[in-house]
Formats: sequence, C-alpha cells, structure tokens
Amino acid sequence: MTAEVLEKAKSIYFSLQDDVSKEIFLKKLRCTVTDNGELLVRDFVKEYSPEFFNKVEKLKDCDKKIIIYGAGVNLPVVLMICKDINIYAICDRDETKQQKGYGRYRIMSPEELFDKHKDAVVLVSTTTYWKEVMDELGQHFTKNQLVSLAEEKTIRWMKSQYFAPEIMKFSDDEVFVDGGCFDFETSQILLNKCKVKKIYAFEPDEENYKKVQKKLEQGLDCDVELIKKGLWDKETRLSFQADATMCSYVVEGDSAGNAQIEVTALDQVIHENITFIKMDIEGSELRALQGAKRLIQQYKPKLAISIYHKPEDTIDIPYYIHELVPEYRFYIRHYSYSPAETILYAVI
Repeated sequence: MTAEVLEKAKSIYFSLQDDVSKEIFLKKLRCTVTDNGELLVRDFVKEYSPEFFNKVEKLKDCDKKIIIYGAGVNLPVVLMICKDINIYAICDRDETKQQKGYGRYRIMSPEELFDKHKDAVVLVSTTTYWKEVMDELGQHFTKNQLVSLAEEKTIRWMKSQYFAPEIMKFSDDEVFVDGGCFDFETSQILLNKCKVKKIYAFEPDEENYKKVQKKLEQGLDCDVELIKKGLWDKETRLSFQADATMCSYVVEGDSAGNAQIEVTALDQVIHENITFIKMDIEGSELRALQGAKRLIQQYKPKLAISIYHKPEDTIDIPYYIHELVPEYRFYIRHYSYSPAETILYAVI
C-alpha cells in the first residue's frame, strides 16, 4: 500500500459515520492486503449465524458422518468454516453437480442421503428457500441432526441490501436509478417501501432484459424506463460476458467476452432530479459514477454502491464520491458471508 493510498484510506475511515462502517472497512482492507478472506468469512458467519458457528465448533470431535446439504454459492463458506472437521460428502439435487463433484468431495443425491445416511449430521448451506429445505430434511432427520447456516436474522440482514433502514430514508416521490437491475427485484422492493415517481432500469444482458420486459408487461403503478445498456462514463460499445445471471460483466483489457453491448453515461440519459442511485454492476461502478458526475453534484441523490468487485473499489469509490460532494455522509454495510456484497451508502 503506497503512501498515497494509505492517506486516502485514512480520510475514508474518518469520514465513516459509525463504528459498524469502520469495522467493515478495516476488515475489507485486511482482506485486500493479505489476499486472504478466511478471517472475514469467519467474522461474518460468527456475527450473522452465531448458532451455526457455535454448533460447527462443537462438531470437531463428532463421530458421526457430517454431510453438507447444498452445493451453491455458500458451499465454499461452509467448507472454510468446517476446515478442521472431517466432511464426509456433499448433497445436492443438481445431477450435473453430482456427476462433477466438488474438489475432493463427492456430491450425492438427496435420495441417497435419505436412504443410506439416516444417522448423519447435516449442515444446510443454502440461504435461499432455507425454511422449505429444513422442512423437507425434518421429515428424515431429527432437529438435533440439522444445522442451518440461515436463521431469521440472516434473511432480514440479507434482504436489507441497498436499503439499510437505519441509514436510508425514502419519500413518496422517489426517482430511482437501478444500475444492473438483473431481475428487477431491487426496484420491486423499493416499490413496496414507498411511492416511486419513476424508475430508470439498466440491464445490458439480453436474457435478463427479456425477463424484466416480461415482468413489466404485467403492469406496475409506476413509470419504468427499461434501458438495454450498461452504465459507463460515455456512450460506446464494450465486450461483455453475458451469462443471464446477476454476474454478467464488462470484459476489460485483451480478454474477449461472448457479446458486445452498448453502454452509456447517466449524465447523457437523465435530465431530471434523481433521488436514489443503486449500482451493482460487476466492477464498472467507478466508471459509471464518473459518467454520473453532473447528476450527483447537482441533485445529491442517495447512493447505494457496490464496492467489492475490485480490490481497489473499497478506497477508490468512496474517495471519488467524496471529491464530488464533500458533504455526503458515508456508511458501509456487508450482506454475505464471503468478501462479496459490500455496499457503500452515501446520504446527505
């Protein structure tokens, strides 16, 4: 870390408005400097799923087979927490995953789990439909055999992403920019919180765009302008890796994506008072903020910006926003067990 970067980090740290933000900021810096996310993962699991963390700690001397249920995005997190535990296998419904396995672990079907491993301890990694999963597993295992990563507290925490209630206050006349709208869920959450005058929804992934179009055909009590472009600092075309997921991204450098997309700057598209900008655009956030300089300086909208896609984002994005509008108050919140899903909030 150079002296210049260190000075930027100090200025950001002292501009953060609460201890929670400062603690997350320091943890993210530690993760970046050491290139090791394990301590960060353990901290977040311990904080947001304490029951799971404590039960796993007690399994180190367990003489029963321990099987992880769910080979999704949280699997690496659970394996990291369980690094000192002998994991027998993983279980997942996906037949492709069953054929491939996961590293040194075999992935079995639920049928095999239910038929052949009735005495096992089952660690449930999923946080999606976790209640349904626990209900199904509860038909085959006792409560003491099931350990769930998700808790009620976990789901409330994750669902507040972009909308931290202790930070964000909404009016009944919001004009919202949904940067990287994916499946339009974020906009729908906002619509449930307040009256929205207009939504500008940007989604460059062709398949995602079509899905949102279909949703909008059902009608909403709101003016929505769906724009099939990515956000950048100017109008141009860029290489893009389109995966029809929330992880589709602009490909920079010499690498080639599987598509070409049009990108635009918010300053070129929008000419009205914006009250709220959310950006979760897989590493393009800083360029997109540079393309929204006029709007941000003129209207000072609430901001919820992802700062985890690139290591430098943790420092560069808040520093840039502070240069644009020094009176912004900054907060940071984190919404996953992994180093991903860190959101910077900027409010007046």
